[in-house]
Amino acid sequence: MSLPDNQLSFSQEFPRRITVLRFPLLLLIIAIHASHGTQLPELEPNSFFNSVFWRLFSHSAVPFYFLISGVFVTFKLGDMESLSCRIFYRKRFFSLLVPYLLWNSIMAVPHLVLPLLFRHSPLLPAAKFPKYELWDVLLRTYGLNGELPINVPLWFVRNLMLFCILAPFLVAPLRKLPVWATLLIALALDLVPPFSGLSYFFLGMLLGLRKPALGWVDQGGLLWLGLAAALPWLMTLAPKCPFVTIDGNSLRWTMFCFFSALFFFAAGGWLLKAGRFILSWLTRLGDGTFFVFCLHAPVATTLTRIFIHLAGNRVSPTWLFLLNIVLTTFLCYLVYGALQRFASPLFAMLNGSRPSRRTLDLDSQTPPRT
Repeated sequence: MSLPDNQLSFSQEFPRRITVLRFPLLLLIIAIHASHGTQLPELEPNSFFNSVFWRLFSHSAVPFYFLISGVFVTFKLGDMESLSCRIFYRKRFFSLLVPYLLWNSIMAVPHLVLPLLFRHSPLLPAAKFPKYELWDVLLRTYGLNGELPINVPLWFVRNLMLFCILAPFLVAPLRKLPVWATLLIALALDLVPPFSGLSYFFLGMLLGLRKPALGWVDQGGLLWLGLAAALPWLMTLAPKCPFVTIDGNSLRWTMFCFFSALFFFAAGGWLLKAGRFILSWLTRLGDGTFFVFCLHAPVATTLTRIFIHLAGNRVSPTWLFLLNIVLTTFLCYLVYGALQRFASPLFAMLNGSRPSRRTLDLDSQTPPRT
């Protein structure tokens, strides 16, 4: 007999929801770079896409990805089992380090060559290598000089690799510390982070170890999104108190990400109730999220510059923004499919040797064996 959704265990429900959430979360990440800061013409002041909530909501997918990564680090560990450093580091070498080096190396080539060929083209990004000394180029390319890597979104992978180095040594303390103490540490790491995302990765590891029942999240439904949406509008109540502003590392940003994460998890439950056709496509598209994540930024920002050059202010910026998301997603998945079919060895390295998952087990709702 199957259990109602709100009674499913964490072990059963979390991976199923994340499987169908990967593609929708990816669209939020693409939206961050589709607007590309001030390069997109000014949106109407009252536009939803220019609202504080929308700009923050798309960015809140990044902390949730860190949380997901932390969960899956400890998800399959037994009660007293620890992480094997040799096996754990070996897997992350192929799934994170190799793609990180390859993607940044590939992206560095046009940044080095195109400015020399087309010095004043409006379609080119800002110069990334003011000095062409080999050492400076290497540091800038891989984000080892305090700046973001040349493929900007891969700062996420860089930070995630640092967290994974620490992960085997965090399992024992997370088991021994009381939950309330762990949550306070996570909050402190978010307010004063040594590296962005560590608090959410830390919290994800805790969830993977404790595997709490999360049926109550579904009871909130849209309430979580409403609570997150209300936070930006409270800024005017405390304009002189930086601790509660929505920008940077603040308590309100932490609360915003918390409510957004609850909404994402609840939304995963809603998606699981969709038809098999939709679930099949969400699963297939979810297979390509890492590859598309690594490729999307230069595609989206280049399209932005093309739109501005061709259309200027003659087309609504909102429509350009939406068109950019659609075209970027389509082109990235087109490259994903082409490389997977015609250059599989290169594709495997760029994709971190991640296996494809073509189906979602919808009938795995029986309780686990004890």
